[in-house]
Amino acid sequence: MSTLIAWPFKIARSGNPKTHIMLLDWTYDIRRQLGFHARGPVRMLLWCPQKDTTAVLPRTIVYRSKVSLSLELTCHVEEIVGSDETARGKQRKRDQSLELMSERRVFEQMRKSRVTVPAGRETEAYKQVQEEGMRAKDDEVEQNASGTSVPARSWHKELEYLQQRFVAGDFAKAEGMLPGNRGKNTTGARLTPEYARLAELERNIKWVRKKTGATEQLLQEQAEIDALDTQAHNLPQEDPQQQAILQEMEERKERLQRRLDDTRSPQTRDDFEYFKHERKAFDHNPPLLMWDQRRADPLMAYSEEFYPGNGLCLLDIQPEHSPPYPMTTAESDVFSPLISALWQNGKVNVTTLDQIAPGAVDALVPKVPALTDPSRGGERDVRDLPISRLTPEMAYGLTKAWVDWPFKPDLVDLLRKSSHSQEDDSDRRRLRRM
Repeated sequence: MSTLIAWPFKIARSGNPKTHIMLLDWTYDIRRQLGFHARGPVRMLLWCPQKDTTAVLPRTIVYRSKVSLSLELTCHVEEIVGSDETARGKQRKRDQSLELMSERRVFEQMRKSRVTVPAGRETEAYKQVQEEGMRAKDDEVEQNASGTSVPARSWHKELEYLQQRFVAGDFAKAEGMLPGNRGKNTTGARLTPEYARLAELERNIKWVRKKTGATEQLLQEQAEIDALDTQAHNLPQEDPQQQAILQEMEERKERLQRRLDDTRSPQTRDDFEYFKHERKAFDHNPPLLMWDQRRADPLMAYSEEFYPGNGLCLLDIQPEHSPPYPMTTAESDVFSPLISALWQNGKVNVTTLDQIAPGAVDALVPKVPALTDPSRGGERDVRDLPISRLTPEMAYGLTKAWVDWPFKPDLVDLLRKSSHSQEDDSDRRRLRRM
């Protein structure tokens, strides 16, 4: 076991943290089984800035990257120590139902293993599950994510705090009115600053609930379509029942698309797409994100506990003894630039392959059954599969299919295609050594 620290916190020429470059070099060697476990099991503890972990151990598929996918192929990563939420900045979060369901799974595992978090080191989600006495049963833990898609907002706690203060009588609606009284303002006086802020936040939450209610209906319809898709996939192609299910599925997809087109709010459409893919990633077996596969919650640390005052976290990186996706040298060399080229934009779907090499979609997709298998995280139509939902199995299959494709561009051309992608410094260094 080795304990390492990414210090000083430098940025590579590509604009990416040195932490990411170092991890990519490690995963390259692990894929080729060079050095790791040669003299016994290897385990690495890495101290690094909290902001660097966004792409290493993402908590939403929006922040998945080549770094996280490379680690998923070769390692299991746990966060042992994490920084407080202020150190994470304004990162986009999943809907609260997924966060709570993920926390319930971990809470139940920790309870069975008799693992507890010391007082003062709990995460906010852990505190919430603990305080509410949520002891999820096995059948509750395994259910899919079907809660209300209300994303966590920074002002939710402020709203709750102001409501509690108003009920306690700490401030009045307006001057001359009794504290805690929401009656009509007959004095004509201006609202107090506290009540004006409370009223503004209550209007916000009312609007959010109305919007998320519409999004939730669309998501429920999508979940039913996905269930039909999985059912049809498990039936033989010649089965008349499969054809009937596929016809019903297409009709429901058309109705859903019409509802989306008729929606006046662009935000509702964006939220639908975002939450749809987040739920599919969470319902995947195992969950797509390593964060949702954690065995215990991290211990909370605070910026003032480090010198200089940086939000740091401790990662436990455990390379697999027998990598489930072993690669040859040629496959490992292709993996990095191929995934970089695909990941230039996380919202682009798998058809981006044709931009890398014309005809790649028709040549490679049939060679990777997982891409079109709903039970393995795929989509019947690969245009519906964003790059951010690529599983390790899919990435491994695409790499092998690319190496076996006789009309593929050479490695130099592939690297040029990925020259504007993230974390390509290590790829350039390896090319110079070839």
